[in-house]
Amino acid sequence: MKDRARIPSPGGLELMKRALSLCAFPPGARLLDAGCGAGEFVAWVNANSAFSMVGIDNDPAVLEEPLRAGGALCCADILALPFGGGHFDGIFLGCSLSKVEEPEAALAECRRALKAGGQLAVADFYAPEEERFFSGVMGRVEREEKIISRIEKSGFAPLLFEDHTREMRELWGQLIFDFGKEALEALLGFDGRPCRCGYGLFIAEAR
Repeated sequence: MKDRARIPSPGGLELMKRALSLCAFPPGARLLDAGCGAGEFVAWVNANSAFSMVGIDNDPAVLEEPLRAGGALCCADILALPFGGGHFDGIFLGCSLSKVEEPEAALAECRRALKAGGQLAVADFYAPEEERFFSGVMGRVEREEKIISRIEKSGFAPLLFEDHTREMRELWGQLIFDFGKEALEALLGFDGRPCRCGYGLFIAEAR
């Protein structure tokens, strides 16, 4: 199977565009994609909107051959964003919060870098039932309520939640078709125990 850094997130670019459409940003808004990978969303925003976006990723390998993102990508850690307080109008975390070892610290750093009234969009896995931890690309799979609570305790007012589990299942089905069930399980870090998993979009406003 492809390198894990190149595997698309559920919903891919279309889901991130959906998240962008749900956020009320003014023209010229400064945005951040934290965990941007090769920068596909960054490139699309800068080419197709009135906003300015930069992207960070802590894996230099995924930034070696970035897409045409206007040089707006850099290697940095979400726990220590290289930007001043209140710098951004919006921050997007696509399939990345579940992999951060210190999610509360990451959310607090996002709140620091956001203006009051700025918006946070998190697209990630959640657990409809039992919470689990996977050694592969899924990381933590926590209850929807716990994720919302983490966001709220970090200085945000939750605005909405949308379920996008269908897009996750479509992606996994395609990966099984392309590479086989065993390769997908190895990528996810699946331990063989049954697990129900969902994928959702969480949007919140910085208080």
